[in-house]
Amino acid sequence: PRANSTQWNNTLMSRAPVRLVTNSLLAVALVILSVCTAMFIQHATRTVGFAYQMDYGEGVEIAMVSRLLSHQPLYTDIQQPPYHVGVYPPLYTVTVAALTTVTGLGYGTGRALSVLLTLAIAWLLGRMVYEESQIAWIGLMTGLFWLASPLVYSWAVLMRVDMLAIALSMSGLYLFWRGYLRQGKPQYVFASMVLFVAAAYARQTSICAAASCLVSLGLARRWRLLGEAFSLYAGLGLAILVALEILTRGQFYRHLVTYNLPVWSVAKWEAGLNRLWTIYPVAILASLATLVPALRQRWPVLPALYLVFGLASTATIGAIGAYVNHLLEANVALCLTCGLLLHRAIRSGRPAWLLLVSTGLVLQVAMLVHFPYSLERGVLQPWSAIPPAVRVWFRENRLPSLWTPSDGDVRAASVLDARVRRTPGLILSEDGAFTTTHGRDMWIQFLDFALLSRFGLWNQTPFLEQIRSQRFALVLLKFDMSKDVSSRNIVTAEMLEALRANYVLEQQAWLYYVYVPRQRSDP
Repeated sequence: PRANSTQWNNTLMSRAPVRLVTNSLLAVALVILSVCTAMFIQHATRTVGFAYQMDYGEGVEIAMVSRLLSHQPLYTDIQQPPYHVGVYPPLYTVTVAALTTVTGLGYGTGRALSVLLTLAIAWLLGRMVYEESQIAWIGLMTGLFWLASPLVYSWAVLMRVDMLAIALSMSGLYLFWRGYLRQGKPQYVFASMVLFVAAAYARQTSICAAASCLVSLGLARRWRLLGEAFSLYAGLGLAILVALEILTRGQFYRHLVTYNLPVWSVAKWEAGLNRLWTIYPVAILASLATLVPALRQRWPVLPALYLVFGLASTATIGAIGAYVNHLLEANVALCLTCGLLLHRAIRSGRPAWLLLVSTGLVLQVAMLVHFPYSLERGVLQPWSAIPPAVRVWFRENRLPSLWTPSDGDVRAASVLDARVRRTPGLILSEDGAFTTTHGRDMWIQFLDFALLSRFGLWNQTPFLEQIRSQRFALVLLKFDMSKDVSSRNIVTAEMLEALRANYVLEQQAWLYYVYVPRQRSDP
């Protein structure tokens, strides 16, 4: 570290103005990254302590955890109520369920796990860059670059599978890089393959890191080691798949493949890429530029391969129901590549290149700045000073999709929660806070089963009869069913017709429209 620090000083000492400008730029970047990270920590702290649902997928996940804790199968016949479909492998659910036995059932456990894993990913990124550069502040900036992302702000605080999958993938990548590439120990290759299998059983599309390591072995012509590593990766993955198929009597494959509808849209992929480009234009251009020296073997191959596979993984955002979580692996790869690029600029001894990279870093970091949704919802209100056109652009392109719960949200949700608790019987809602955490079944995942019905994979007739018989004491929806919602694909036309005929609006509370059976409301 002392030698690298001396090189850093000697490189810039010869040109004092360059040194002053470069240090100033890097200091500005570090301040911006620190502020964005502080905003993330504040948001995460507030969200972890919020007892109610923040995202549709959280309701699905907490229902799966509840089923596991009550010794019910995770992957069941979708024709039988309650109507659940599990589109992810079970590792995250099993992990959260184990922790929940200590903490109690609620969203906080899963969210806290996601936040801790997000910090672990930041540490892994920073550690890899630090060990390569031996300059602590470059590693620090790399980790903060990840935590400052609007995508991380939106997703890393949720009770979702993604952070566990990425953390396992990054752990495997780190073991492969440090243990095999730097120390030449083949046993680390096999250890990384085990972690990559675990990542795939947290989220089935988590293959970028594994593919990067296997391809790097091929490029190095380590054919025997490649064959052994791939055999372990594929063999262990298939063995677990067969075991899960036996345990679930064939339902595991149906849920993850048959019911995970492969409806893909080029327009949706383009929209996802546009969002990534809007946030990371400089980082994308700089990272892509590193592919050329990587091909000429003047740049580490593994980060370049991970970048290629990470960017390729963005194609999955084109699937129906996919969201910004499908951009997170590309996000990680960009952070890693940019950190290494800064190290290369310092090591080059070229003040002009270092000045260029530092300027680009500041521009990119400035583009990470965003106004959290909580600002618009009343925690702070700077919006009145911002021109309407700029506000619209921020809302469409830069605004994190997730809001920070305010004190008003806590009060309003608590009032609705008390209203639901006073009502005996079944509650029809996709929100696990008003069903699962009350010890009731979350009866249906509307969006998933509306799609399954449209594709002829699920018979909705029994569910329609349950609605018509007014079996549900309350129906909680996030839309007004008196209006046309067909374009939103939330429910089928038949479900909407049955709900309109048999339930009437009682009140609008917090984020929900509360409906009661029509016969109860009639005089």
